[in-house]
Amino acid sequence: MAKTNPNTYGNSLATNVAVYLEKGGVVAYAHRDYCGMGLIYDADKQKFVYGSVFDGNNFYPEKVFDNRKDFIKWLADQSDESLSGKELSEFDRNNQRITRARLKDLEPIDPEERAQIGVVWAS
Repeated sequence: MAKTNPNTYGNSLATNVAVYLEKGGVVAYAHRDYCGMGLIYDADKQKFVYGSVFDGNNFYPEKVFDNRKDFIKWLADQSDESLSGKELSEFDRNNQRITRARLKDLEPIDPEERAQIGVVWAS
């Protein structure tokens, strides 16, 4: 497995991501089937979500944060290495994971596309 960067993302990058998500941005690949891990803000529930993404529009929460402060603290303490999935199966390791490069190069927000993306909450 390729070595990943262990340097944490820090508060500045984490804050930028939180603001982007609150404005309706999504960090996720959009294609059929498994799309890796992503980040989204559910405005209805006012929660930040880190989770697996399927078909580019269905988020399945792995971690949920009730407020911006907790989300920023968590993300600031993460790194490419910690989010690489190194402890998971070969399929999951470094497969469409969150990286510093993805967080620094956020896609423009498309409100029409965003309206089709949501979190699949367990009943």
